[in-house]
Amino acid sequence: MPLASDLAIKERIAEQFSKAAAGYDRLADVQLAIGEQALALHPSHPGWLLDIGCGTGRLTRRLRDKAAQVVGLDIAQGMLQFASTRSYGQLPLVAADAESLPFRSEALQGVFSSMALQWCQPQQFLAEIHRVLTPGGRATLALMVEGSFQELHDSWQALDQPSHANRFVAADELQAAARDCGFHVRARIRLFHSWHKDVRALLHSVKDIGAGVVLRTPTAPLTRGALVKLQDYYTNCYTQAGSLPLSYRICFLECQK
Repeated sequence: MPLASDLAIKERIAEQFSKAAAGYDRLADVQLAIGEQALALHPSHPGWLLDIGCGTGRLTRRLRDKAAQVVGLDIAQGMLQFASTRSYGQLPLVAADAESLPFRSEALQGVFSSMALQWCQPQQFLAEIHRVLTPGGRATLALMVEGSFQELHDSWQALDQPSHANRFVAADELQAAARDCGFHVRARIRLFHSWHKDVRALLHSVKDIGAGVVLRTPTAPLTRGALVKLQDYYTNCYTQAGSLPLSYRICFLECQK
């Protein structure tokens, strides 16, 4: 699948997340739950720890209990500007791309990332993480994999409509890429859900946090009629206790150099 290797796509992603920065922490509940599980998996260690895709910094500040020094990195300038206004002390923040990390080789003892790297090419970001880690260094990465947004994909397919949602790399492919880069790898797959009153709210739960950029452009526009059909189908097939679920299939990838 096409990922965010194209500069124009990366600029769109950065722009959308920047615009969403002020409301991100209030809206991104499932992302916080995923991040907290990733935090619990990352070991404490001396030295430098990098948080890739640090966003508003709400997890980055908690990583300071895990290492001697933590630095946050994000492609979205708006997210970094928002993080800098928070009372996180002197937390270093860097604007950069996960596929081209601005650190010398073997400079870091740890790398953490939650809900950011699904936008990137696995071989590229994993090679960069391997490069910047010291021998024995650890990376804990949580990202969406194939099976995420499955209700949306199945609904669009049933309606014979192009899917207006991103597809993600398979977990097996991700693990293989990590091993090819030289990592010792452990992977855990867990399923999370967000819950919504209707399809419009469900779609906005993705769009309003900045994650609405569709990497594979649909062959047809999203019309009001298509939304009505989606609402009817999704409600009939997936309603639970009066709410509509949206699935997040997450790979927690633990890598040691």
